[in-house]
Amino acid sequence: MNHTDFVSRYQNNQVTVDIDKNKAGFMYEQQGLMPQNLRAKQAMIRTLAFGGIIMAIALFFFAPWWFGLGVLLFALYMFPQAQKNAARGVLQASLENPGVYEIAVQNQVLKVRELA
Repeated sequence: MNHTDFVSRYQNNQVTVDIDKNKAGFMYEQQGLMPQNLRAKQAMIRTLAFGGIIMAIALFFFAPWWFGLGVLLFALYMFPQAQKNAARGVLQASLENPGVYEIAVQNQVLKVRELA
C-alpha cells in the first residue's frame, strides 16, 4: 500500500495500524528521519527516565528514603511512556511523511491491516 492510500484509508478508518513499540524507538536514532519536535520530546522523556534513576540513587543518601523512592518510581514510570510516545510519534510522522512511512513499513515498525 502506498503512502497516499495509507493516509486516506487511515483517516476513513478503513485500516488499523499496529506499531511495534520496541522498534519504534530505533526510528529516532536515524539522523534526519523523524521530525525535530518529536525527537526533542522523546529525548526529554528519556532524560527524565535515566536522570530520575540517577537522582533517586543520590536521594537515598541525602534525603528521606520515601522521597528517593518516589523519584525512582516516577523514573521507572517514564520508560513505558517513552515507548508509547515513540509509537505515537512514528504514526504521526508516517502520516505526514512518505519517507518515514516507507522506512517504518520496511523495518516492520508499522504494520497496516485492512478492516473487513
